[in-house]
Amino acid sequence: MTSANLTDEKIETFSKNLLINPYIKGQNTIIILCEGATDNVILNNKKQSPSDRPDADFYSRCIPRYFFKPYPNPKFISCGTRDDVLNIYSKLLEIIPSTKEKYLEPNKLFALVDLDLQKKDIENYQFSNIDEIFNSIYENGCIKKDCKKNHIWVTGLIHKECYFILPKLQNTLNEYVKKIFYKNKELDINDIYNDMINDLTNNSDDYINNKDLIQNWDRAKERISFCNGLDFDNINKLQESYKNLFTTSNLDLIYSLLMISKAKKYWEQTTFNLQDRDNELKKELIRKIGIFYSKQEVKPENHIPSFFDVLYKTVYKQ
Repeated sequence: MTSANLTDEKIETFSKNLLINPYIKGQNTIIILCEGATDNVILNNKKQSPSDRPDADFYSRCIPRYFFKPYPNPKFISCGTRDDVLNIYSKLLEIIPSTKEKYLEPNKLFALVDLDLQKKDIENYQFSNIDEIFNSIYENGCIKKDCKKNHIWVTGLIHKECYFILPKLQNTLNEYVKKIFYKNKELDINDIYNDMINDLTNNSDDYINNKDLIQNWDRAKERISFCNGLDFDNINKLQESYKNLFTTSNLDLIYSLLMISKAKKYWEQTTFNLQDRDNELKKELIRKIGIFYSKQEVKPENHIPSFFDVLYKTVYKQ
């Protein structure tokens, strides 16, 4: 179920409270607004560290060890939906100049949102929409060598959950303390990919992704046009070409699929078959996935460590 966006009043309240929250106090601290359930500690102006939120917790675990030394690690703040993140970012930039006591400067404020399929316009920014930002950062599924210094970043894949099911994660999933299952069998990431491909033309009301893909077809096919061999005449032909070409050794095919097929619903179907412990175990697994990314080499195809690399250069190596 889609979460409702924050009201204008709550956007302003959250922004004002964040500026004076001691958690973000610290010289040279970078603050990154991200998606995830809105942090009520900040919304209700409690003078304590923000509560753990899945998105913020995951990204915090991804920070490469010692990467930002001697500066403090960036801090992630969960702000709600993609719209909420962007609205809070804009509101903070608006009120920072007139706020006398504050713990945040504009050059250290960033936002990180999911790419998604729907168009999203942005006001008062160097790029007018999410797709323009995406195209300024990524090319052929990789971070550009001359990547623009953005303060609003988008994921290179459609949702953050895509980064939980890349082929390189299979060993991490296999080695976890408890076996994780998908549709009553031990999780094989290939099974999720096959379901994604099969669902591309499934018109059931259960598959919102297909409706979004139809409505945003031109945007989607332009996004993945770099992938050789795919047929873009229509969605049925795209599906057939994926079936004919797909292999987990072809990173272009995997990245292109994960740029248009929403991974969140598939990840939510994974389970440990331990009802009383499932949430706890999945949270800990996601933390381990974050640690996996914290050890990754900075390379164009490795989106997450490359994000931190560009972030560091944007703030500290100007």
